[in-house]
Amino acid sequence: MSPGTVTLAAGFLLRERMHRWLGLGILACAIGRVFLLDVWKLETIYRILSFMALGVVLLALGFIYNKYQDKIRQWL
Repeated sequence: MSPGTVTLAAGFLLRERMHRWLGLGILACAIGRVFLLDVWKLETIYRILSFMALGVVLLALGFIYNKYQDKIRQWL
């Protein structure tokens, strides 16, 4: 488990807004590092698949946020 996941989970369990934001920030940095630095070491087909998967995940998160916007704002 990554430190971002643990911090985010602790934020939800402890109902601490700062922990949730910190966990989201750590996860965003980790994902950013993977897709900005590590993906260039992959072969072309895996690089294409990685970016397609990232696009699908971002689209899904956008739809989920749009649907549950009010509840998410209460949590964050």
